[in-house]
Amino acid sequence: MTLDWEIYDQLLRRTESPIWGRFPRPPTAEVASRLRVSPNTVWRKLGDWRRRGFLRGYIILPHPNLLQAAITRYTVSATDPIAKARLLKDLELVEGVILAVNEVGVKLAVIGATELNDGPHRLRELLRRLPGTAVVSPPHRAWLPPCEGELTGEDWRLLTIVRNTPEAPVTRLASRMGRSTKTVSRQLALLRRSHRMLSMWLEDWSHFPSLVAGFTLRLEPGADPNYVRREFHGMVPGCQERAWFDFPPGEPGRGLTYMVEIATTAEIDTVVQAGLRIRGVARVENNFRVADRDYPTWIDRRIELLRRGRAVS
Repeated sequence: MTLDWEIYDQLLRRTESPIWGRFPRPPTAEVASRLRVSPNTVWRKLGDWRRRGFLRGYIILPHPNLLQAAITRYTVSATDPIAKARLLKDLELVEGVILAVNEVGVKLAVIGATELNDGPHRLRELLRRLPGTAVVSPPHRAWLPPCEGELTGEDWRLLTIVRNTPEAPVTRLASRMGRSTKTVSRQLALLRRSHRMLSMWLEDWSHFPSLVAGFTLRLEPGADPNYVRREFHGMVPGCQERAWFDFPPGEPGRGLTYMVEIATTAEIDTVVQAGLRIRGVARVENNFRVADRDYPTWIDRRIELLRRGRAVS
């Protein structure tokens, strides 16, 4: 593994939740110690990722359940490869699309943030109307870490400050809150541990220093996901599990998604074959993660309403 991937891998593993728990103030000293490099080396890599355009920023959010929001996944099939390239650009204009994943052939995986109830179906209809779209699958609910408790008035206040200044040190957050550093540190740790506050990095994988491929392992109904995880991690060193999705009846029951650093695209088939040898894996799909996008503006409006103690209709 390259040093970039080793650092990224360790930063991911030092979080409370692989996707939703990466914070703007990562434990660089701990990562440096585990990799036996200096903390300055880790900081320099983070700075290089920013300059390259890979690490574009951070998103700090209340748990979507607290916002009456859903995170859903769609499989979009384009009419042809040229239409697929246009779709990737058009998806940037669709409110609610927060990530696109470039899959093999004419398929794209689209992750969206929507309101509950008919929100996922409205987004599906928007995707169906894009020029070059052939088929859009029904929405599949994405996995989210369990949310424990509600946000108090003080929690909303701290969350707003962190959202506005995500990289500020805890001492500055404490000064803004008018509380001691110890109190704010404890409050921040509790919000993260209970998943009432989620944090993500905004990434553009076309600018990562090495080549990284994605893989979705579709499991047979009744397969043991933990067994599959253990086997895949043993066969593919350095793989990172990113999320999982449940698929509708008639399809393999669960998709485990991974990212793997590869030297050349020829290694893709090696990883695919490794996954297929695991008992309980129905098929393995290859994909490439594209750039994360900002959440829709209604999320910000809803946060402000809830912060002010007003009900959300």
